[in-house]
Amino acid sequence: MRKQQDNPDFDGRMTQAHKERLDLWQTQQIDEMWDRAWESDPAFRASMEAMQRVDEIELDEDIDFTGFEYLLAGDVAGWAADGFSEAEWVEDLPTNKVMLFNFDDSHIPFSTYAPELLAAIALLKSFELWPWP
Repeated sequence: MRKQQDNPDFDGRMTQAHKERLDLWQTQQIDEMWDRAWESDPAFRASMEAMQRVDEIELDEDIDFTGFEYLLAGDVAGWAADGFSEAEWVEDLPTNKVMLFNFDDSHIPFSTYAPELLAAIALLKSFELWPWP
């Protein structure tokens, strides 16, 4: 098989047909990866199901969850599916990269982490999205 740089007809630009084939291939790879994770990773599945439930609640109840609440629902569902307790989740919050990103991405200042988190937890509990008793 010839390399592209050895091909005198190749000028380094991607044709529309190449782009379409690449897009199709990438989509197939993502779909296959998603399917494997869905089947083999209970935490991933629980996270996705929780976030899907948030989407459904938003449509049914005419309520808007914040991005923070949405990601929180997925994070706690994943932790619970992996067998962690609520206490273990809380204990690991300072090093939980998903939640640290979630606070940062939601522009929540450190000084208001606790009240924002408590309000979000209360909301999730009110819709039975909190996985622990």
